[in-house]
Amino acid sequence: ILKNGHNLLMSLVGDSLLEPFWPTGSGCARGFLSAFDTAWMIRSWALGKTPLQALAERESIYTILSQTTPNYLNKNHNMFSID
Repeated sequence: ILKNGHNLLMSLVGDSLLEPFWPTGSGCARGFLSAFDTAWMIRSWALGKTPLQALAERESIYTILSQTTPNYLNKNHNMFSID
């Protein structure tokens, strides 16, 4: 989006991205993961990627969001950071 000559970044986050299956609790988990994915996209853009490059990376991450299960996620959370 271009507003007053500046590029603006807009992204959907939360469980609204994918229809959650509430009995499994996947909506809450995927909601947090999508927020982290968007934070990563903002970071990538701030570090010099073009808006199209940042969006392409975000879209590739989005395609695997629906595949997340407790067995698929890494349990060692201390190894990961957005910075």
